[in-house]
Amino acid sequence: MKIAIRFVRNDVFVVLFVMLSVVLGRLFRVGTMEGSLIWPAIGMGFAFVLHQRTRILPALFIGYFIGINIAFLVGTPWSLMAIFVAVLQSLAFVFTLYMVLRFWQWFKIGETLTGANIAKAAVAIGTLALLSALIGNGLYLMVGFDTFDHFIDNVTTWMVGDIFGYLIIGVPYYFALREDEDPYYTTFEWKEVLFYLSFIVVASALLIEQVPFFNYVEHRYLFIIFAIIMAFNYGYRTPVAFSVMTLIMLSFWPPDFTEFGDYYYVISINTFLVVLTIIVMTIRYFVDSNKEKQVSLEVKSERLDDLLTAAEDLLGLSSDLNAVELNRIEIQAKKIFRVVFTLFNKAEYGSCLLVEEGFRFVDAIGFNLGSLNRMPNQFTRRITFEEPKIVRQSENFVESQFGEYYAEYREKNPPLKESIYFTIRFTEKVLCTLCFDLDSESPHSFSEDDLVYFNSMQKLLNGLFRTDDLISEYETTKDQLVDTMLKTIRLFDEATMNHSVDVAEMAKKLAEHADCDKETRDLLYWAGIMHDIGKLGLPKALITKTGELSLSEYEMMKEHPRLGYETLKDSLELKTIAEYVLHHHERYDGSGYPEGLSGQRLRLPSEILALAEVIATMARRQPYSPQKSLVEIVSELKRLRGKHFSKDVTDIALKAIQYGLLDGFYE
Repeated sequence: MKIAIRFVRNDVFVVLFVMLSVVLGRLFRVGTMEGSLIWPAIGMGFAFVLHQRTRILPALFIGYFIGINIAFLVGTPWSLMAIFVAVLQSLAFVFTLYMVLRFWQWFKIGETLTGANIAKAAVAIGTLALLSALIGNGLYLMVGFDTFDHFIDNVTTWMVGDIFGYLIIGVPYYFALREDEDPYYTTFEWKEVLFYLSFIVVASALLIEQVPFFNYVEHRYLFIIFAIIMAFNYGYRTPVAFSVMTLIMLSFWPPDFTEFGDYYYVISINTFLVVLTIIVMTIRYFVDSNKEKQVSLEVKSERLDDLLTAAEDLLGLSSDLNAVELNRIEIQAKKIFRVVFTLFNKAEYGSCLLVEEGFRFVDAIGFNLGSLNRMPNQFTRRITFEEPKIVRQSENFVESQFGEYYAEYREKNPPLKESIYFTIRFTEKVLCTLCFDLDSESPHSFSEDDLVYFNSMQKLLNGLFRTDDLISEYETTKDQLVDTMLKTIRLFDEATMNHSVDVAEMAKKLAEHADCDKETRDLLYWAGIMHDIGKLGLPKALITKTGELSLSEYEMMKEHPRLGYETLKDSLELKTIAEYVLHHHERYDGSGYPEGLSGQRLRLPSEILALAEVIATMARRQPYSPQKSLVEIVSELKRLRGKHFSKDVTDIALKAIQYGLLDGFYE
């Protein structure tokens, strides 16, 4: 019932907004022109149809039809022909918006603001505006409302007006529907109300021209100040309201452009609004991008913490899997599904499918489990994947798989927008596919980062259930956990991953030369793999910077050992190496960080890891430094002996180099 009420409410807003935009388009008259070049209704419809797809087309038709009747028929004699034309115009409007969806699909226009997407969207909008102008003016010719004498001029005017509608109303309002909490203007903060009132006062003073030396023509660039304020403080809905209020006020108090002519006037006004919209959208985009980067870093850090916690739960499963009875696998599959669903907080629904000779859905969130199991068996051939996969049009995919049972499925389950699948192999014969879904009304989409995340998760889980050796050795599980951490680090750059492997292998070899026991050698290897995991909490631009770090950047970089320690210390399986990670930039003379340890306070494994990190950095080219020769490395180690590193540990490293420690770097 809640969903149904929400749908009805949204549709009412759509009807109301489109109706008002049609009326507004007729309200803004200039001189002898029939109306402004801008046609706000096409922009409003553009935003709604891109956001809510084909399901919103009936509401768009109703809103446009009512608006056309109010704008064109009030004060004119009623006639069946006028109603007939209004119906045709509404159908043409809806057809144009349907073509918006087709063009976005044909041009493969994505949701991100890349140069390629902007260029393709510009071509699509220009083509759609021309199509709409030809259809609309062709309709007028057909019913005798226009003549061929003015056809070209009218098509040009219509086309330019639609383009302005797309750019000034459509683009920002589409982002408002996607990003704003309240795109329907049902609630206002007092600061936003104060902003609108301030703008109305200033704009009115400019247009009425009752204040000496203060007029629109010479001082309209004051509007840019309001645009900047909007961009930094309010959502995407604000520039739409700003443009609408500007158009309304200009319709009542048009400035004096008589020396230039009406056409120059409307082009000037609408172009200026486009410029203001671009200013707002550009600033807003960069503001949101910076916020998203911070959120992304926080999410990745949270995911990493969650992954470590979940890994401990999953490690507890492995000891129970020596027997592979199906009922036991089902229990484990359900537990894994619930753990992963909790970790991946973007998904709204999910399901867990066991694939044997046939298939069974064994668990679901948001779905009716019985109706899922009515799916024909051939479905399973398309939802077992070697790698995670995103399905963009989930509902169409599900409908094609259910066939005759789709109607039953649809009655009991929510409509879907997108799904992401990945498959776990329990045994050679038993697979488990996990599916996570977005509701058809969700403003979100699955991304490439999500695929990378699930790829890491799949690696971990498949490692836990390796068929040759069902985790008979404790080390196997930990190795897989390490690999997953490595994949997470790889989200940033290839160099970070390669460096981690270098440090891990070098630390283990140095530990061998230092006669450390096997447990210490293994711990140092794992510490080497994860020694830079704290960099996940730092901006990527800082990690990959090729030049010298500024003082503030260096201070920020110095936080990564502590961030890595905080990530690892609460894990029962990894807390031992957390200390090594914390101290891998400490130095024997106390000049290191983050705690400034020195002398005997610096434990041998920590010092070995620190020295391994320094040697590995010199032995391979880094984004911030060139590769050093073998002679240069030996010379540098001798210089640091007794200073950054104890004489004993440095001598161990020099001896190891003599025995081929670095041969692999200089082949």
